[in-house]
Amino acid sequence: MRQRGRERRTRAGRTNVKSIRFLRAMAVAEATAFLVLILCGFTQPHLLGIDLLFVMGNVHGAIFTAYVISIFVFRSKVGWGPVMLLAVLVAGLVPGGGIMVERWALHPPR
Repeated sequence: MRQRGRERRTRAGRTNVKSIRFLRAMAVAEATAFLVLILCGFTQPHLLGIDLLFVMGNVHGAIFTAYVISIFVFRSKVGWGPVMLLAVLVAGLVPGGGIMVERWALHPPR
């Protein structure tokens, strides 16, 4: 009986670590895509007629949507309350905010 309890705790711990790793990857991908989108917006008139802004807009939109959905899916596994959830969602709207989330909200306390 005791062994099952340990197994459950270990499995839950692994799930939590996997969830945090996934959210870290999504946060960095979202922040990077947003910064590349802004860069494409600044350089668009100077490129050879290639519509990179449209392409990166679609890529960023897909990554941001997946990021927001994953935040809601994994928030209970990570242990975020409503205040942390709101802070993470607002940080996702700021250019480079995903990197702040990855550094601040997803690292274990020291």
